[in-house]
Amino acid sequence: LPSGTLSPGRELTIGEGIKHLLDILPYEYGNEDVVRTAQRAGMLIPSKSSSAGMPLRRDAAVHAAVIVLGKKTAQRMTGDAAVLSKVEDCSEIQPEYRQACAFAAANGMMPVQGRFYPEKTITRAELLDLLEKVLQFAGEL
Repeated sequence: LPSGTLSPGRELTIGEGIKHLLDILPYEYGNEDVVRTAQRAGMLIPSKSSSAGMPLRRDAAVHAAVIVLGKKTAQRMTGDAAVLSKVEDCSEIQPEYRQACAFAAANGMMPVQGRFYPEKTITRAELLDLLEKVLQFAGEL
């Protein structure tokens, strides 16, 4: 952690969130452009993530985490978008992220209580909870 404190309520940038995700692969990213690496790996959609300093949306974070889970288990994770029909703000989830968000909602990876809040910036606590679920599903916790 850059500041040495956890700061669970801190909203994350794309660069910060992706580094947390790459750390559990594990992947040695050094000084390379983590956004570009994540785009090549399918974790980020290039047109939606041009800069590491941009806020990391909740739907994008879930998509990236589900891709990481797929890489860790060597399986393609798919979700039925019908699961999202019960979510009030499902239309705000970016189309490219809907399948991953459906998988996460159906499997309890991301709490959904009527709303998903996809446009909000994910906090460190939310991302760490998501990472814990990835590691549990991958059999590493």
